[in-house]
Amino acid sequence: MPKVIFIGDDHFDDKTIKNNLDRFKKKYNLSQKYALLLEVDYSDEPETNTNDAVGIVTEKKTGKEDWAVLTNLASKADCCYGFDHSAKTFTVFRQNKQYQNIRKLIDIIRKWQPSMDIIVVVGTAHLEENKTENGWIPHHERLDKEIGNTYCYFTYEDGEEFDYDDS
Repeated sequence: MPKVIFIGDDHFDDKTIKNNLDRFKKKYNLSQKYALLLEVDYSDEPETNTNDAVGIVTEKKTGKEDWAVLTNLASKADCCYGFDHSAKTFTVFRQNKQYQNIRKLIDIIRKWQPSMDIIVVVGTAHLEENKTENGWIPHHERLDKEIGNTYCYFTYEDGEEFDYDDS
């Protein structure tokens, strides 16, 4: 069964995407065919299909290792999409709208290529619990309840690693 893999990105710290993806790869094989979904800079609708990672994760332009990982992932992906929502605040509203855009893209990809793995690179905060925002659900938890076979790897600010898999 195809996997949906959430990889947490600390937008201001290089190597977080690389380290989190490496932890996933130590346990599982990534299929040769995969789609890549990347958090973009505040867009209401999912971006059009592109295989150009430039500009999708603008904060990573100066990060050498994560930028190399993103460029490599994008160059090998069968398709690459951007997602987010324009609400610049860190609220349940934005979290839910961002999730809806991710889910919309997953549904499109599943109709086109049902057996394709999907890698979702998103800010770590969207994968963490948020006790100050009533109704907040981390993306991977919501998706796992809806479709299953969901994996998630991120690192907390204090360096503690979070690995979630559906095995």
